[in-house]
Amino acid sequence: MISSLAQVRALKVISRTSVMQYKKTSKKLGDIAKELGADAIIEGSVRRADGRVRVTTQLIHAASDAHLWAKDFDHDYSDILMLQSEIAEAIVREIKVQITPEEATRLATSRPVNPKAYDLYMLGRYHYWQSNPASWKQDVAELEEAVRLQPDYAPAQASLAQAWNQGRDLLFTQSEGPRREAAQKAIELDPSLAEGYAALAGIKFDDWDWDGTLAAYEKAYALNPEAIDVCGCYGNTLAAFGRFEEALRIQERAISVNPLSTDLRFNHGFVLFMNRRYADAEREFRRSLELEPQNLLSRILLVLTYLQANRVKEALTEADRPELQNSGLPGLGLRSERKARRCPQDPGAYGS
Repeated sequence: MISSLAQVRALKVISRTSVMQYKKTSKKLGDIAKELGADAIIEGSVRRADGRVRVTTQLIHAASDAHLWAKDFDHDYSDILMLQSEIAEAIVREIKVQITPEEATRLATSRPVNPKAYDLYMLGRYHYWQSNPASWKQDVAELEEAVRLQPDYAPAQASLAQAWNQGRDLLFTQSEGPRREAAQKAIELDPSLAEGYAALAGIKFDDWDWDGTLAAYEKAYALNPEAIDVCGCYGNTLAAFGRFEEALRIQERAISVNPLSTDLRFNHGFVLFMNRRYADAEREFRRSLELEPQNLLSRILLVLTYLQANRVKEALTEADRPELQNSGLPGLGLRSERKARRCPQDPGAYGS
């Protein structure tokens, strides 16, 4: 539902990775909204039984804690995507926001989904954001089973392609996997799915196809500028071409709707690092590590930031931390910088 609402440009919708950190919190709704910069909170419960699902949804004004709207929705579980679209449309109507004809069409478009395939897709997305070898293997296994059960489920195909992209970028594997076929299949099944084009962009980047990379990211960003799979990597890619102002603008917008994402903080720091803004880069890597202390990418780039700033003692202190010494992945985090240097424009902009 977050993904559906995020496609409405007139709305600023906080992303799932930030929202889920409050899942078991005892904080008041007003405090949560203030931390996230949200005017309203959507709260709800889900009950599944005998192949059906019931969702109770409430829209709450954050400042006053007043209930603006509430409704129950009931569907067969195979119609879970239709249910999500129905709830999203009801919320858009209730808050009287203007939507374009294209956005209305996307909200109304849904198809039945195999319940098991949907569950596996959701599990795969959870494991994708863990960014470690064990979770990556689970991610791939779950998504491959999801597309086996329902080959025409475009989000699962796109996520499978992205999972294989992640495995190669983080050096978890050197295998291509089915990423090319999955990305192409996702786009064929749903040309309006931003994540399909983002997966294709990652493949084009590995192929050193710079025009193809930018075209795919531009398409993905036009379809959904708030998709976390799109904005972080698109910003990194623009920075690799020396387009730092555009890159930072995209990533700052992404952080505004996902302020608690360690990945976006890392990406933002990486672009600042490439732009030789080392003090700002350090701040973002530190923020990323506050959110997720085990994030090896942020730890490694923090070491490199200290080295570039001639803060050798601090670099050695970070490099000696057990998180890095025991990672078993000495090359982790360095591949992105090497790939950035391949780009044909202004290679001297990225430091030595």
